[in-house]
Amino acid sequence: MPICQSSRLPFLRCKRCPINLGRGGLLGQSGERVLPMLQITKREGEEVNPLIDTFADLIKNNCSNDRRKEKRAIKMDCSAVVTATDTGRSVTLMFQKGHLTVIDGAQPRPTLTISADLESLIAMTNVKCFWGFPVGYLTPFGLRYIVLCLITGKIRVKGMVTHLLSLLRLQEVLSEKV
Repeated sequence: MPICQSSRLPFLRCKRCPINLGRGGLLGQSGERVLPMLQITKREGEEVNPLIDTFADLIKNNCSNDRRKEKRAIKMDCSAVVTATDTGRSVTLMFQKGHLTVIDGAQPRPTLTISADLESLIAMTNVKCFWGFPVGYLTPFGLRYIVLCLITGKIRVKGMVTHLLSLLRLQEVLSEKV
């Protein structure tokens, strides 16, 4: 349920704002569609983990620059543990229908588990996506590099076969390029 920014109540209960639920979704004063925004919260642990800020800022910037990515992120309902093997740090991204929680450390029973070194994780964010599928095979850190890392075991993804749609949506939300 989308939340009103002024009263912090669900749109259906808010009396202050002139927003109503029309046929095409939420409608504002002038009749334009008002779409819900992705809410991002961070839960940090005892030690400082730079991956928390990195992923939270990356997703926030990607969603603010591209409305399609924000719609994808709002629809997602999964959790992904991302581990940087060279630094030994891990982050859990919990998407819950319009809300993203970035948590320090690995939470139990995630939908996806991605383990890679920091360079490969950055390369995954530089892959261009089209309708959720990565494209750009011949770029230096493009799809060819990602596939090569998957084959050699430099990048490990648990849940890639059973949760392929969640992986493609996560890849699209994380990719910086449109």
